[in-house]
Amino acid sequence: MESPSGAWNQSHSDCMASIVRLYKMYFSLIPYDTVCVNSILQQVANSIHAMRDYMQCYALIGGLVMANKNLLLEYSEELAVCIAKLCKDNKFDSNVVFQIKKSSSSVFANITEAQYPQSLADMHSKFEIARKECAETESWLKLLFSTEAIDEITFKKLRNLCGRIKRMLTSSCITIENKLKQG
Repeated sequence: MESPSGAWNQSHSDCMASIVRLYKMYFSLIPYDTVCVNSILQQVANSIHAMRDYMQCYALIGGLVMANKNLLLEYSEELAVCIAKLCKDNKFDSNVVFQIKKSSSSVFANITEAQYPQSLADMHSKFEIARKECAETESWLKLLFSTEAIDEITFKKLRNLCGRIKRMLTSSCITIENKLKQG
C-alpha cells in the first residue's frame, strides 16, 4: 500500500538512516568506550521507538484508506462542502449559518490534520475533536429540520453522513486507545 503522504516516507527514511548511522557508530566503538556505547544503544532504542510510532500511525491511516481512497477524509470533505452549499443557497439565521459551517469545516480540518500526526496521541486528539464537532454539526442539522428550514431528505442525507463519520471516528479512537495502552 502506498503511503498517503510523502511526509511519512521521509520520516521513515530519516528513522532508518538514523538507526543505521547509530549502529555503525556502535560497532566502531565496541572495544573502546562502554559509556559511549551505552549512550549510542539508548539512541538506537529511541529511534526504534520513534519509528514504531510512525508505523502505528501509518497502519491506522492505512486502515482507513481503501483502494487509495481515504474514506474518512472524503466523507468529512463531502459534509463540509454540502453544508457550505446549503448555507449559501438558503437564508438561515446568521448565527446558525456561522455555527454549522464552523463545526462541519472543523470536522474536515481535524481529520485532515490527523493525516500528518506527530504521534498516536496527537492523532487520537484530532479524531476526538472531529467526533465532537460532528455531533455539534448533527445538532445544528436537527435544529434546521425542526424549524422547517431544511426538508426531510436533506436532513436525512446529512445526518446519515454525520453518523457514518462519527462511527468511523469512534472506531479509530478505540483502535488508537488500545495501541496507546499497549505502549
